[in-house]
Amino acid sequence: MTFRQELVERAKGRGARILLPEGGDPRVQAAARRLESEGILEPILIGPGGIDPARDPRVSQVAQHLRERRPDRVHDAIHAIDLASDPLRFAAALVALGEADGCVAGATHTTADVLRAALWAIGPEPSETPRPATLPFHGVPLNRLPTSMRGSVSRTRYTCHSLAFP
Repeated sequence: MTFRQELVERAKGRGARILLPEGGDPRVQAAARRLESEGILEPILIGPGGIDPARDPRVSQVAQHLRERRPDRVHDAIHAIDLASDPLRFAAALVALGEADGCVAGATHTTADVLRAALWAIGPEPSETPRPATLPFHGVPLNRLPTSMRGSVSRTRYTCHSLAFP
């Protein structure tokens, strides 16, 4: 059995709910259909063809979560709703709130955008000692990430819920 086959077998039957915040991309839609038809996980599309964050009843809960996580960056309730309506932030916050098991993005957004959303909504894994980063950066050198993220990435381990199979 190949490594990939082993991962797929371990993922099947867990009933994992994975958010795909780039639901308008045909590649993401095709992947979601395949993942669902093969019983690997329950994909949840966000964006065109899926959940519209601005109209979802959980948007106020997401807005409140984002506001609590970064009160220095959220000006008021209207700004919080605007931020929560962004598919990446919405998806990351739903993971943080336990509404989904993970989020996979990066088909149409940059790695930096995906990491920013995850850091804002979920944050780094609490740790007593600094550890190297464990998120896949898909070949993006650290010097290409925003300066504000470089230090965090080199000192902290981030949890990648969608790829964690105990």
